[in-house]
Amino acid sequence: MPFKQMENIAAYLEACTKLGVPAYDSFQTVALYENKDMIAVLTNIHSLGRVAQRVEGFTGPSLGAKLADTNKREFDEEQLRAAKAAPTLIGKGSHGGATQAGMIDYSKNINRGASIVGIDGLGQGGEATMATTGAHGLVDHSGMIDRNREIVRPQGQ
Repeated sequence: MPFKQMENIAAYLEACTKLGVPAYDSFQTVALYENKDMIAVLTNIHSLGRVAQRVEGFTGPSLGAKLADTNKREFDEEQLRAAKAAPTLIGKGSHGGATQAGMIDYSKNINRGASIVGIDGLGQGGEATMATTGAHGLVDHSGMIDRNREIVRPQGQ
């Protein structure tokens, strides 16, 4: 009995292929017989319903999404020229109105107006100096000393 059931599943899959169900919408026989991959089986059934809508003379109920019909369009030179000159909506956001008008990008500014002579007294007393204010003039690193670029020599040299 199991062999006959598997033969029936294989015959069903062969009929699906003949009707035009794509191979990627098919499933392995054991997926249905052993109840292992029912998502693949359901995908195949929906694909069969989609393809069956195109079979000549079929008037039964439909299942699955309708396959698209070919809709070839022809444009004359004037229409093509007008389309090339039209502004695109790329960058306008999902509502077509996204804009950065009035925005100023301060992220690349370099604060060159520092009035610091030497490094003595840099940031002492809690006041922010031009060197410690950051690009926006908001950050205060009073009392911080950057030792990242100091050269450390081994002792005895």
